[in-house]
Amino acid sequence: MQGKKFISPQSWFSLIYPSFWSEFEDREGSFLFYNPEKWTGNFRISAYRKNLKAVDAIRFAEEELEYELKQNKESERVKIGLYHGIYYNQSNKEEGVFYTTHHWLFGEKNTMIECSFTVPQGVGYEEAMPLLESVEIRSENKTYPSELIPIRLAEIYLINEEYENVSQLIKTTLSKDFQGIEEDLDKLQEVIDLEVIGGKKRRDWFAVGVVLCVILTNEVEGFEWKTLIDGNRETPILYYTNSSLEIDPLKVAWSFIEKNNRCDVKDIYKELLGSL
Repeated sequence: MQGKKFISPQSWFSLIYPSFWSEFEDREGSFLFYNPEKWTGNFRISAYRKNLKAVDAIRFAEEELEYELKQNKESERVKIGLYHGIYYNQSNKEEGVFYTTHHWLFGEKNTMIECSFTVPQGVGYEEAMPLLESVEIRSENKTYPSELIPIRLAEIYLINEEYENVSQLIKTTLSKDFQGIEEDLDKLQEVIDLEVIGGKKRRDWFAVGVVLCVILTNEVEGFEWKTLIDGNRETPILYYTNSSLEIDPLKVAWSFIEKNNRCDVKDIYKELLGSL
């Protein structure tokens, strides 16, 4: 299936969803995807994992499926990609409209996956099948190559949080507005020089890097945010589509400091522009 790749936080599973779909906010631990231009159904996916050191962890998925089959007389055994699972559906009415939610449960060893596809009553689940069959349960004992995937909501929230923290810090410390454009670099430098931000705090320098990257996206066309999955590290990366350049917010300021024993955001910004 052609589309966009999603790797869950903690890398428990991955899936491919249509390129014209997007991820949207859902409850914690559950991930929601649908077509924002023309709604044809909500696809949700959640994962549950039992610690491998726990008793009978290796049989967790098998036992959960057996339990569901006994408790839910409407469920039936199915094969989903490489995995054994079960399927059932439920109907409900919301604001006068009837909907059907198709449910799938499947898993492997200590990991369970729960998926659902909610559509207007009478509509099938064919559109959800490519997503279901693309699901890969990622092993805890396997090393996967690093990947850049479309930006996830988790990283969007992180970018927004760090940017807003710095913006608010500048506004309260300097009583000056901050718009995230090149002329604001002096204000960013001022709070660094006042030691309001920085020092030995890793998160502070990550936040400075995020702000510099946001300024770049506001001033230069061709940038997009992505999520880097590299072992246990899951972080936003700024990607320049014209040259495949990757800018890591964590390293932007810190690498300059290690080389020059100081932080000069204007010089860092010039270096970034020069690398394009």
